[in-house]
Amino acid sequence: MRRALLIAWLVIAPLAHPFSMPPAVGSEVETEAVGEKLATRSWLGSPWSDLKAEFDRICGQLQVAPSLNEAEIRLLIEDSRALREALLQSENPQAKVFLKRLQMCEDFFEYSLEVQPDEIAEGLHQ
Repeated sequence: MRRALLIAWLVIAPLAHPFSMPPAVGSEVETEAVGEKLATRSWLGSPWSDLKAEFDRICGQLQVAPSLNEAEIRLLIEDSRALREALLQSENPQAKVFLKRLQMCEDFFEYSLEVQPDEIAEGLHQ
């Protein structure tokens, strides 16, 4: 299973950042604490540069996704869904491309959630 995750990452990671950009660190995105997780603010009506920065933050985590815990991955999925709504309403011609790339990032995060329990079970049996 670990090999399948690695192969999926090798295919999807370059699509998220075609110019090999490092993952975003210390994002300036406004969030508020809700229990143990962070709630993303609405991106509707935000300028294109903010939407692109949020995309870079979310998809920049592809490189470290295998090492993230389940809660962090679920938060990234929620963030990508919030960003998708704003991209759908954006009039920027690049929005369609970013929507497709964002969907691939979200698919990889969901796949890594499915693989994680299998890897833990394999580790216990060995």
